[in-house]
Amino acid sequence: MASVRQELLCPICLEVFTSPVTLTCGHNFCWNCIKHVLDSRLTRSYTCPQCRKRFRSRPVLTKNTTLDNLARHFARPGPASVCCTFCDPPVAAIKTCLECETSMCNRHLQNHNRAVKHHLMDCVISLPSKKCPIHNRIRGYYCAMHAMCICVLCRASENYRGLPVQPLDLAQYKKRKTLRKLRNILKVRKEETKRRIKNLKKSIEKVQRQAGDQAETLTGEALVTRAQQISRVTGQIMELEKEMQQLEWKTFWVVEVYKEVDPIQFLEDVAIDCDDFAPLDIPSNIGPLACHLFDVTSRAKKWWFPTQNPADVWLDVNTASNNLLVSDSQKTVTYSDMLQPHPETSARFERNQVMSINMFSSGRHYWDVACNQTGDWMIGVCYPSMDKKGKKSFLGCNSRSWCLRRRNNEFWVQHDTRCLTVPPLTSFSYIRVSLNCKVGQLTFHSLGSSITHLYTYNVVFTEVLHAAFTIFSGWLQIRN
Repeated sequence: MASVRQELLCPICLEVFTSPVTLTCGHNFCWNCIKHVLDSRLTRSYTCPQCRKRFRSRPVLTKNTTLDNLARHFARPGPASVCCTFCDPPVAAIKTCLECETSMCNRHLQNHNRAVKHHLMDCVISLPSKKCPIHNRIRGYYCAMHAMCICVLCRASENYRGLPVQPLDLAQYKKRKTLRKLRNILKVRKEETKRRIKNLKKSIEKVQRQAGDQAETLTGEALVTRAQQISRVTGQIMELEKEMQQLEWKTFWVVEVYKEVDPIQFLEDVAIDCDDFAPLDIPSNIGPLACHLFDVTSRAKKWWFPTQNPADVWLDVNTASNNLLVSDSQKTVTYSDMLQPHPETSARFERNQVMSINMFSSGRHYWDVACNQTGDWMIGVCYPSMDKKGKKSFLGCNSRSWCLRRRNNEFWVQHDTRCLTVPPLTSFSYIRVSLNCKVGQLTFHSLGSSITHLYTYNVVFTEVLHAAFTIFSGWLQIRN
């Protein structure tokens, strides 16, 4: 059996074949492996990576069905694989049944399909992370209205009655189709922008050559006019280069999200409502510091309940303003009329604010904050380079911070002095701050007897982030 398994290893990746294909020379490779080799060739000729046989044209890749069936049978789960629920010793599963909440290898899948007709999906992550946090059932459906992955009990409830609810695979297919269109549009825009930059640079070179040829005959007024023309065209080139940078950011975001294969993870990462998305209306005036990527629908909401533990956030006493009291546990901050004798440092806020010790630059994180429901406060994130003094040192009053604010029983989100009101909260226990650095998302939820999505920022973060808090009255407490 060991020798047979050895024959089922791809010569390129040295793993058991995945979707094996055969070249005309008779050698077999994983489809992805050989495709990458053929795509990355440096010369005009194509060769087999194993026997080095040359092909006059790109070889046709023919699927080897028999080898594929053998490879599936001999495949064993790796560290990140999903195992068959019924096999012992463990065997890698190939499908998951959402109704039965089981993952199955090929043998058990055939028995399952003969018995019932359930909704199946590819195995990419373990079942617990796919469960609804309310009903503890597998999330097998997607609500386009609320941009949420829900379970069958959520779908049957009054909250989703009459709303556009689809199976995960159908919703994933539609959103991937939208991303492909968007990627093509961005490609065309980038090519057009490059062409415009090139033409403008040629016009500057032409003007400069003419100025050199006519240097002796030009008057002072003509020289000034020509310099103004060059300056104006240079300014246009700088604007186009900024636009090109924004298009590069957007393209990077689309490519990174498109790589995700798990339906729930993919739908959570994409903050686009496919039914409402207008591909030609991509924002073009967005800078890299606050790039609200593709936030084109006011009713598209984001619901993310991470499966990892909450981030252990600690308040940095060295950044706390003198009118704030930080507890010994560094978890609670309270407004105080009595000024504290803190030493003055460049990192300390002048008024009413404190930052976390923790820095976030990658991955997904969240933390819950218990709030004084009669207080005046802000909860959010900021760059460490944010001003610590002056009018623009408060959260949301500059381009380096994002926050949710409560004042006089009203709630709104704020960034770079731009405010957007969110629905009033009648009763809640915590505010949850969810941060996804990979795709650039900052989400606020209220947690209480019900779960309410408040707002999602889609941002290209250019620095590390800190949790940040502002208190004008009351208190805030970070809860684990």
